[in-house]
Amino acid sequence: MNGAVTHRGFEVRRVSQLPQRGIITRRGRGEIYDDGFRFSWTNVATFDVQAARQISYLPRGGWRGTMPDTFFSTVTALAMAGIGMLPLHASAIELDGRAFLFAGKAGAGKSTLTAELLAKGARFIGDDLSVLAPPDGKMGFRVTRGRPLIRLHPATAALIDAALCEHAPEDARGKLLAQPRIRAADAAYPLAGIFLLGPGPAEVPPSEALRLLPSHLFRPRWLGAMPGHGQRRAWLLDLAGRVTVRRLAAVDGFDSVARRLRTDAAMAAMADING
Repeated sequence: MNGAVTHRGFEVRRVSQLPQRGIITRRGRGEIYDDGFRFSWTNVATFDVQAARQISYLPRGGWRGTMPDTFFSTVTALAMAGIGMLPLHASAIELDGRAFLFAGKAGAGKSTLTAELLAKGARFIGDDLSVLAPPDGKMGFRVTRGRPLIRLHPATAALIDAALCEHAPEDARGKLLAQPRIRAADAAYPLAGIFLLGPGPAEVPPSEALRLLPSHLFRPRWLGAMPGHGQRRAWLLDLAGRVTVRRLAAVDGFDSVARRLRTDAAMAAMADING
């Protein structure tokens, strides 16, 4: 990638050097500014994001000619937050014209459940990172289309009709990147419900949802330091009171019975929410 391309409304351009910028604070591998941020990924590349919808990247010694996965996750999430969107660490599907999110800690089975729901007739919106457009007038929260690939164990990838299925780069777990053929057609869908994968009662009242949802922001420590975090907290308060939040069990390993029961529970709950 040498010339400028567009990614989610941002112009993405390769550069030979990065300018000096005034730092607000530092976070791990990067820096936060009043008009964006800079994020370095190992020895592969440094990404410089400005609120003017520009992403510059400076390749490093480990650059292999293609964008690393972090560009489509961390960099995209923080860039979208910078232009007034709400990024969540969640997978998303569409059913009967409405979107549902599945959030949980790493290993809780978000991608696995998403694939199982696709096999049941849902349509794919995105994996792992879901970006919400905030309420606008009479419109509530909307889930925008995400990256077209989903990372799955081979046995789970076999459940879905995929246009592409290849080994995920540098994934020691042997997972595959699959591109489901059945994708949601529209750019955004109204958010009908959020499912949190983990222990606890199935029903999550708004007060409990407000306590839990902040931990499911994508890169919460970064977002907490970036400009606009007060607005994001206000959106989470609105989200907790406006959208149905429920729990589903996290499933460790390949317990087929537990996975089937969870998938059936998810389908029944979504049907109930959709009315």
